[in-house]
Amino acid sequence: MTDLCYAILLSLLPIAELRGGIPFALLNDIHPVTAYVVCCAANILVFPITFFFLGFFHEKFLVIKWYKSLFDKMVERTRRKTQSY
Repeated sequence: MTDLCYAILLSLLPIAELRGGIPFALLNDIHPVTAYVVCCAANILVFPITFFFLGFFHEKFLVIKWYKSLFDKMVERTRRKTQSY
């Protein structure tokens, strides 16, 4: 079970993703179909988890002065770059 958990964690990481999770699972004698299904499901779940947590934390962090200043600078820079489009 711990090898499957490590494969899931590797599938969640942006560096390894499925290229790391599935081979790790296969090298640790996990059935190929199980490795594929579990690692793909973990990789797909990254987006909703990130989307909802970042939305929640972003609202909380906007109270912090340096975070709000940094965020406003990034938004303004992006607007300038995309203004011609």
